[in-house]
Amino acid sequence: MTPFARLVERVHRRRHDGVVRHRVDVMGTTTAWVERAAEGPPTAPALVLVPGLSMSWRAYQWLLEHLPRDRVVVAVDPPASGRTGRPQRGLDADAQAAHVAALLDHLGIRGADLVGHSLGALTVARLAGSRPDLARRVVLVGPSPDPHLPHPRDHLLALVGDARRERPRVLVQAATDYVRASPALLPAFVAQIGTSATEVMAGVVAPTTVLRGGRDAVAGRRWCADLAAAVEDGRSLVLPGGTHGLPQHDPADLAAVLRDVLR
Repeated sequence: MTPFARLVERVHRRRHDGVVRHRVDVMGTTTAWVERAAEGPPTAPALVLVPGLSMSWRAYQWLLEHLPRDRVVVAVDPPASGRTGRPQRGLDADAQAAHVAALLDHLGIRGADLVGHSLGALTVARLAGSRPDLARRVVLVGPSPDPHLPHPRDHLLALVGDARRERPRVLVQAATDYVRASPALLPAFVAQIGTSATEVMAGVVAPTTVLRGGRDAVAGRRWCADLAAAVEDGRSLVLPGGTHGLPQHDPADLAAVLRDVLR
């Protein structure tokens, strides 16, 4: 190993100190996730993080260091993303939710706090709606696709516009994950454009917070308000300076909101 490679490895270990990588067969598909253990006996439910379209757990790598250490944190690689294989069944939000639910069953996790970003927010909503026993509280961050952007090109243009506001590290991480992910995820995303807030939130009984960045061009204010209004105990919040990539761009601010709403 070269001196540069050793330096990169040391930085990598320090950045992800305490994060342990796992892989297991779930529903016939090799499934990857990382876990950060609590320091001492957990005093809060497990926190489960689901990233967005084509993203791996690394979309949350900068957030982890800001999260409280009193709970177990699990960040998943969704089907066909990161180190998780592509399942034989579909890749829409319901199929993704069923896969994550099976992983949580394998881990023995119940009553968790669920956080999803972008398309992962829809996965988390469908997970909480189909398996209420798995969700204590729900946080949807920059949920996508927004039906008020009716065509795929609208979402692409919104992403391009948002990318101009993101930190370079966000673009590097996203590009790296996109290259590794299955192309089959894109048509699955397109097929969900137009899904109503009522459909997304069907069956969700857990208290739900919908959070967007004030500069987010991908998840609009009206859409987030509709999602929050579709559940009995829902509210919509805005981080004024935030972009669509809140977990990568504004991890400390996002962690502060999570500490408040998941208290």
